[in-house]
Amino acid sequence: QLLAWVNGMSGWKTAEAEEEEVKPVEEEKKKDEDKPFVRPVLRRQSSNNEKTLLAKYKEELEALESKKAAAGDDDEVVRKRLLLQVTEKHAMLDESVQRRIAELTQASSVFQQLILDCQVESAIKEADVKAQHIGPHSGRDAALAMGWLEVNKEKITASASETSIELKKLLSKHSVSVNNELSFLKQMALAAKVVAHVTSPMHKKLLNLCHNWLSTFLPHCLAKVNRVSFGLLSMEDCKA
Repeated sequence: QLLAWVNGMSGWKTAEAEEEEVKPVEEEKKKDEDKPFVRPVLRRQSSNNEKTLLAKYKEELEALESKKAAAGDDDEVVRKRLLLQVTEKHAMLDESVQRRIAELTQASSVFQQLILDCQVESAIKEADVKAQHIGPHSGRDAALAMGWLEVNKEKITASASETSIELKKLLSKHSVSVNNELSFLKQMALAAKVVAHVTSPMHKKLLNLCHNWLSTFLPHCLAKVNRVSFGLLSMEDCKA
């Protein structure tokens, strides 16, 4: 009864009807399978269009290659011109630095002679050396020292045996300033020489990075001797 009810429902196809619909499709498939395989015929296209396109692309490629070579030549010319300018500027800088070093060397020898004549104590000189450090400000301090020497040289020479403590301290301080400027100029001359002869930007960046590590980062890290200085204390350590 259930099967009869299902078969009597509208829209439901019987097994016989489905088989009738499937048979034509299967017969078409069998016909296609029985047909012999025919290899498709490849027709060669006209070669005139291919030759024209190939010649066009070759011309464009040659034009691009010539532009590339011209751009490379221009870059090489610019690089050589800049390198020549850097060499000339370095020569001018080196000449100026060497002239200034000669002046400071002469002033340093005068200061050393005055220190010997005035019998400046070694403790004063050591204190000045520790108090001052080399840097860009050394040029200002050296200029003040040389101006002070020009004004007070005759006065100190005339009364070397009766020099006061304050004058001895000034003499030692200005002598250290001149020596610091000498050291700074020698360092700058060396740095300028390296930069002038190192043409690769990557190598210059590496040199600057090494300088920063040696002069800033490494001393900073070595100065941190414990976890307190680094700020690595845990909450338990802080509570304790």
